[in-house]
Amino acid sequence: MSDTIIAFISGFIVACITSYLAHVFSKRRDRRKEFNQAAENFIAAFQEALSRLRYDSRTTIYDIITPELIKHEIAHSLFCHVLSDRDLDNFKMAWKDYFVHTPHPGDENKAPEHHDSEWEEEQLLLIKKIETLLEFAKLK
Repeated sequence: MSDTIIAFISGFIVACITSYLAHVFSKRRDRRKEFNQAAENFIAAFQEALSRLRYDSRTTIYDIITPELIKHEIAHSLFCHVLSDRDLDNFKMAWKDYFVHTPHPGDENKAPEHHDSEWEEEQLLLIKKIETLLEFAKLK
């Protein structure tokens, strides 16, 4: 074979490999960018409720969480689409744990009054459950 043909074939192989690697890295970058955007939105959906749970001792847990619940559910639904299968299973378990312990509309009579020990326990438990969910949204 002539040197020209060998150089052409070598160049073609290098171009194919380079093109493939660029595609793989570009796809990975796009997935990371999509994840980070979804993670930021997920975190933002919980920030107000989390801040109020930590610092607003005058408002009941019910009054803090129930107005935010739809926003939390939407954020959950959107965030699930960017998680890996392994993370998704763990995230769904953490979400279920959070959602079961969350007051829902119509539960206002079951909500503990503030400043009693039951309220403080519920408050700390809910904060912990939200923080567990937010662990899945660490930026990559």
